[in-house]
Amino acid sequence: MTTPGSMRPRRLRWKLGAPSALALIATLTLSGCGAVSIEQRLWESRVSAAPGVERANWNYYNGWPNFDSKYTAEIRISPKLSEAEAQEIAQLSCQGNPRFDDVYVDTASSFSNSMPNWEATLYGLAGACFNPEHLQDFTRVLGALGSGGPDLIGEVDARVFDPTDGDQGPFNEYTLSLTIETTSTQSLFTLLREVRTRTGATPLEIEAWVDGDGSTLTNFGIPVRATLPAGYDPARAFDILERAYDLPHQGLELSPEGISLTPGSMKMLSDPLTLELQAESIEAGIPFTLLPPQNSSGNQEENQAYSALLLELAESPGITGVQMPSSSGSDVTKVTASELDAIPEALRLIQSSEPAGAEFYVTDAADTMFVRVSRGAQQNPNTVEAFEQMVRAQAGIPKAGFAAIIVNKESISMRFDLTDAVTKSDVNNARAALLQLIEASTIDEVSLYPPAPFPSETLGAVS
Repeated sequence: MTTPGSMRPRRLRWKLGAPSALALIATLTLSGCGAVSIEQRLWESRVSAAPGVERANWNYYNGWPNFDSKYTAEIRISPKLSEAEAQEIAQLSCQGNPRFDDVYVDTASSFSNSMPNWEATLYGLAGACFNPEHLQDFTRVLGALGSGGPDLIGEVDARVFDPTDGDQGPFNEYTLSLTIETTSTQSLFTLLREVRTRTGATPLEIEAWVDGDGSTLTNFGIPVRATLPAGYDPARAFDILERAYDLPHQGLELSPEGISLTPGSMKMLSDPLTLELQAESIEAGIPFTLLPPQNSSGNQEENQAYSALLLELAESPGITGVQMPSSSGSDVTKVTASELDAIPEALRLIQSSEPAGAEFYVTDAADTMFVRVSRGAQQNPNTVEAFEQMVRAQAGIPKAGFAAIIVNKESISMRFDLTDAVTKSDVNNARAALLQLIEASTIDEVSLYPPAPFPSETLGAVS
């Protein structure tokens, strides 16, 4: 967990120190060229003195010659800031007319003398004159964080969207957008409930997830997303979402239209727990939609082909698992067969399907081989033949070990391992057999991997 100051890059800044005649002369002299302004200094002085403010700083970024120069400000507030104090800060901020291009408010809470348990930052404030409603909503988020006690470890990034400032949020009205991370499912949903209880009159847009370090700088895992209009009570939906979150899903969303879940595996579509949650949600009056599997391309036609193909693969005889890609792991769709005899039919389904914009990894349960069909190579007509040639090579070459086929759009390559106990004669015999295989099959090259001290080598057809 990092402290708030260490989360942001070090910045070169122009900063006035204690008042002095020399400083005042510098202020008046340089304000004409934009580097220093007495308005920013007076603003900082007013806001720093406000109740609940620990410090306020203003900075000048000189972007010359490639970028625009700008004034920024940071306000560090107490984690226990009250709504009345927030309103007073807003009033003080509006005295005078300094230029600020970017302003953010942050806070950190520590229940020990070491690392902070949580931190929160509010972005998106328009100029130096704050809307008190924006700060007051942020204090309500702080209150929700404070209610979590010493067991809550996490971070919240907040941003306001206000049409009066030219920002259009998801509801085309004032909206508080929250990015939330904690270290456990229980603490995450406890915080979500508290936030909604305290901000019931405010439209919310939420993206939240669980990660081991509790920092939004690292976004591991699959988030839960929610768009909650003012007055919408998600209490019952949160109960269902909390139980669904720990399922191996690929997407979980809540809106007034209901809950949508993208399964992380084909097994989830018929899993009793998934179906139980769906039935419970519908009984509570909350529509619960199981979305079809999606690939990473976002193309609608490819998504439809991908969904149809995965359903066929899941129902194919001998196929024991169809695992979709994970945003925090492998980018391939893994198909597992109970035995080698089931793989040719799975490969035929992949080859004959409409392009699905995906990469497939097909293996047997014993993990003695795999076929990897690269993205864009799905309809290579030689895939099944290459697999069968590989299986025959494994059966016919003494001391054969693990083998793999890589199918590309215009070529097919194979990896062929030999076991640990081989002689030079074994390696020579394997090389000769694999060269014959290349000449007589659709496989273009083979990477031969014997154990040490024998070197690996790449074998190709003689031109």
